[in-house]
Amino acid sequence: MNARCSINPVSYLVIAVLLALAWPCQGQDAGSANSATQDEIDAAIKIIRAAERVPDASEAYAGIARQAMDSAELRSAYVRKLVELDSPDLAYAPVIQLVKIDPNDVFARAVLGYCQGRRREYVDALSSLAKAADQGASDEPTMENLGQLVAYVEGELEPPKLSEDVEKIIAADKESWASNEAYKRGYARVAAGNQAYVDAGKELADKLAAVNAEAAEKEEKIVSLKTELDSITEKRMELQRGNTTSSGGDGGGLVGGNDADSGATIGGGGMSQEELNNLNSQRIQAYMNQEAEIATEIAKLQVELRRLNKDQKDVQRDVDRLARKRDSIIRDAGGELQFVKPVVFEVERASAAVPLEPPATPVGGQTETAAAGEAAAIIIDNDDADKILGEGEWMVIAWDGTSNGPSLLHDNNTNKGLNKLAFVPDFPAAGEYDVYLYYPAADFTATNVPVDIMHSGGTTTVVVNQRATGGQWQHLGKFTFGKGNSGAVVIRTDNTDGMVFVDAVKFVPAGEVE
Repeated sequence: MNARCSINPVSYLVIAVLLALAWPCQGQDAGSANSATQDEIDAAIKIIRAAERVPDASEAYAGIARQAMDSAELRSAYVRKLVELDSPDLAYAPVIQLVKIDPNDVFARAVLGYCQGRRREYVDALSSLAKAADQGASDEPTMENLGQLVAYVEGELEPPKLSEDVEKIIAADKESWASNEAYKRGYARVAAGNQAYVDAGKELADKLAAVNAEAAEKEEKIVSLKTELDSITEKRMELQRGNTTSSGGDGGGLVGGNDADSGATIGGGGMSQEELNNLNSQRIQAYMNQEAEIATEIAKLQVELRRLNKDQKDVQRDVDRLARKRDSIIRDAGGELQFVKPVVFEVERASAAVPLEPPATPVGGQTETAAAGEAAAIIIDNDDADKILGEGEWMVIAWDGTSNGPSLLHDNNTNKGLNKLAFVPDFPAAGEYDVYLYYPAADFTATNVPVDIMHSGGTTTVVVNQRATGGQWQHLGKFTFGKGNSGAVVIRTDNTDGMVFVDAVKFVPAGEVE
């Protein structure tokens, strides 16, 4: 289906050429939390189970999910279909809700553990998979995923704190898990990587100990040499004072005192004063030579000590960074965490209803009141089909408790540069508007999403880090727009480094332009 929207042709020709989505994104009344009839739920489940494409299943789910928020059967059908269609990663949000509604759904716990593992939420993943196994899951993917997580957590230098119930499950079931071939396979692979991590830590500890020992030895040697230098300097100065006294004409006598090196008394013995002075001068020179040699040795040791101090800092830095390099060390040793895609298996399910709260952010629509006393904000949701234009193929996800409105879109991390989506508001008056973008929080989203704000002064591109700023309205800046369809916000996927989410855009008036 193609569609166009009337936009000021002078400044915004780019938007005019965007195609509508290949599948409909129609807005719908949010309705009450449980307003759907059982017949409506059954009809949606039938469509979901018959779907051959993820968008078809998602569209059917989105159409009723918010009106059947406590239906475990609906969510179970959708999660299973996502797994069947080889898209288990997309099940993360609905499966969280499913586990809340039905904690006894073993398959849901297994899928949740897989999704959490893929998102590097390892402690949560271990908790979900341990509970799934404890409740009877014994399929290969679940057990292999569980085995590698148990090994991974055991390999932590400082093991994380698990909840009391999970610790009890692991203590009670670990021995029986160890007889499962899939569990052993996952455990052994990561355990081998753990050993590489432990060996790397030991190697760094040994290196640091060796550097510390060598540095301590150098410091001790420097202290010893400085003591020896002070002693020789004192002897030289004593001889120099003796020479000065004798040259003053006191007639000889004890010139150098008791010389510790010779063991003899200098002065007398038939030697003339000049001969005695010459002898003392030779000894003074010998002491000075010794001082120079010791000072040179101390200087060399100090250079070596500075090098060792640098080595100490470098090795200590590597020790401090070791934990952050753990995954790469394990991967290089062939023990990388490899979460196996879940397979659909049948389980007995018990009924447990946990009511879910509607989203805190407002449902989409051209105009909403942002807050009491605040000017009316224009909010466009991805479900407002008459306010968005797009090209490429976008995937739809039904409301999951974090989205704005009944659903949200994502690019499935494919077709980079081909997927674009434009939000086109109808401004009631010309003026300045603060522009905000909303998308859910996730750690697999892109960090470099280009967003074009097309305003009266031209086009401004803002690069958005969705991975760091999701789950809240992200301020893009303040821009001036004319009345009517005089601007747009375009989300692009050019060269993005992860999944791109598109959910809603908000325009808050900041004062009219004269």
